[in-house]
Amino acid sequence: MKAATAALLCAALAGCGPGAAGSGGADSDAVRAAEQAQLAAYRARDAGAVVAGYAADASVIVAGQPPASGREAIRGNVARMMADPAFSISLENRKTEVGGALAYTRGVYRVTYTQPGSGQPAREEGQYLTVFRRQADGAWKAVEDVAARTDPPEGG
Repeated sequence: MKAATAALLCAALAGCGPGAAGSGGADSDAVRAAEQAQLAAYRARDAGAVVAGYAADASVIVAGQPPASGREAIRGNVARMMADPAFSISLENRKTEVGGALAYTRGVYRVTYTQPGSGQPAREEGQYLTVFRRQADGAWKAVEDVAARTDPPEGG
């Protein structure tokens, strides 16, 4: 089972899976729309809508934090971020690929948050990769969400 899932993921990520749509097509548009809906939910500080964009078995991996697996763990992380009055986020999608029932988006993120210790606002920039899976109802949900900081930490 794991080998089959890995093979499908590799095919989708390479853009060569069955029904690959590259950067165009209705599926790519739907995946980008799902990503933008989550971004809008973050900006509206609507944790429920953010979590609704993840599949039940999703994982979120952010440097310096343990992985959050499952919607409840993700909800806890999202709620902590949104409790920070300085929190803001932006995404710049640089690539969307679709292959069958899997897709990914990749790009740049920028986050502002309150720096622990100093209480001063801090900014972070990095790269993200989000893997989406088509659900039984046709909707695209994030199943793996990975963020990697690319700028040096402020004040450290």
